[in-house]
Amino acid sequence: MMKDRLEEMNRHISALSHIIKDIEERMKASDVSFLKVTIKLSPVILDPNTASPQLILSDDLTSLTFNKSRQPFPDNAERFDFFRCVLGSEGFKSGTHSWDVEVGNNSAWTVGVITASYQRKGDNFFKAGVWYVQYTGKEYVSQSPEQPATRFSVKEKLRRMRVQLDWDNGTVSFSDLVTNTQLRTFRTVLRETFFPFLQSICESSPLRILPVKIQISSI
Repeated sequence: MMKDRLEEMNRHISALSHIIKDIEERMKASDVSFLKVTIKLSPVILDPNTASPQLILSDDLTSLTFNKSRQPFPDNAERFDFFRCVLGSEGFKSGTHSWDVEVGNNSAWTVGVITASYQRKGDNFFKAGVWYVQYTGKEYVSQSPEQPATRFSVKEKLRRMRVQLDWDNGTVSFSDLVTNTQLRTFRTVLRETFFPFLQSICESSPLRILPVKIQISSI
């Protein structure tokens, strides 16, 4: 069922891409200079096949909520079984990619990236192969394979986070969208595919991937 939902979502994204291309071509052919079309797309679609049994994903696969009760999910190799995490459905092995996460009033969350080959089972997940920023409810912590867990302070409580992966230049950076403040930047040698990941241990407030607006206008 989860696989079917993900495949259906990917079909919708593919169809939307064709619609955008068709609109652009028609606008050019008709020389319509005043027409503008704005659409919203999610830069990251969550992969239900990786989601912890204690996470509930939204129907559009862009938000997650922690649930104390474990759902009867199959224990496939891709799925987290200890930490309450989920991955994005698309991995990146070149270029620059960014996505925004609304953490809002969530009291215990983690956002970051992991390598495709990194082990997701058991309780060793945060010991290597992970680049992240985390809020424990009391403090903010960042970590990478090159840097042990390090506390850092912020002027205002984080509400919206941006994660940016520059694969070609080997950087993973985190910033506060509200204050436009750079929080942490990790520099490393990237050799394999990287996936976005999120974790939540808060029942009262979800984590949500924010959509990006794309405006199409004739040239």
